[in-house]
Amino acid sequence: MVDHAYCFSCGNETPVGGTTLVLARRIVIRNQENVEQVLNGESVAQVCPSCQTVGGTRQLELKSSMPPFLSVEIAGLFRYLEGMAIEREVPGLEILPLGCVICEEAIPLGTRFVYVELSLDTTMEKGELVDPLNKVAVANVCGVCADKTWGVQVERGLLSASPCATKDCPACAPLRIVSSRVYNEMRKRDSAQEKPTLINEPALEDISWLFDELWPLMDRSSAHRDRMIGVQDEISSCFQEWASEPNQLLKALDNLEGVGLVIASGLIFSANRDTMVPFDQYTTGWCLEKNILPDHYISLEENYANYCGRVSDYVQNSPHLDSVLDFVREAASESQFPIPPE
Repeated sequence: MVDHAYCFSCGNETPVGGTTLVLARRIVIRNQENVEQVLNGESVAQVCPSCQTVGGTRQLELKSSMPPFLSVEIAGLFRYLEGMAIEREVPGLEILPLGCVICEEAIPLGTRFVYVELSLDTTMEKGELVDPLNKVAVANVCGVCADKTWGVQVERGLLSASPCATKDCPACAPLRIVSSRVYNEMRKRDSAQEKPTLINEPALEDISWLFDELWPLMDRSSAHRDRMIGVQDEISSCFQEWASEPNQLLKALDNLEGVGLVIASGLIFSANRDTMVPFDQYTTGWCLEKNILPDHYISLEENYANYCGRVSDYVQNSPHLDSVLDFVREAASESQFPIPPE
């Protein structure tokens, strides 16, 4: 229940009876019966009914009272808003595995951690209590990672972080949400007069470069390289059939045995380094951390080509990046929340 909630985007209050989309973080303890005791909680982002519509269909800027947003929070907000825009049913609340989304370590029962949740809270007159609607579990964060990420003190039960003193801090910058529908329309308008771009097929040296130069630290990198060289004829067939359809090409490569989305996007990038993107876990996570992408679902609908376009646009407007490859290498060294694509 929210008492006269105000919007973190437009600053207006939600009228009585209206519902506010709330991203909340709470310090909790989970016992042996999987029951969580809430010790403290704070709403770190709120979206009024008007901005909920904007976020689902156009563009929305949203600030956090406790930056930065985690990549899973950004993805959760985006999916929630888009789901509301098309009146898709929000999935029911599930109990998350007791592990930290940042360090991926298990969280022992009986210890304090931060639980993140999205919900629709109804604004009521003072004194009236209403349970939040459509609650969705977003993440669990261990106390150590929460303290480091947000400057809070979980063991002491304190969620209020000290204000950031860094001028133009990128972590404190508003989250910019652009709906897939709008981005698709923007890209279609921009490319309406352009001729279809054919995607280059990777040669043997491109495949070797991908694993030996770009991804030498990938688990079993040399084995993946040898496997891709061994199925080069199958890879070639995919490129020949879908040279003008990057989304279909990604799916075709993903369907090859032993490939998967990461390697599929890498194969495409290896011969098209100016326009396409290799969505490994660090590049994908960095895209979410920099608010370039709304989520990590590159295989859905027309997302892959559009998401490559978003990264290319970001690189072109960056004062310190000269190429997509620069962005990928920056992601490998800077990403704090790597997440594999889906």
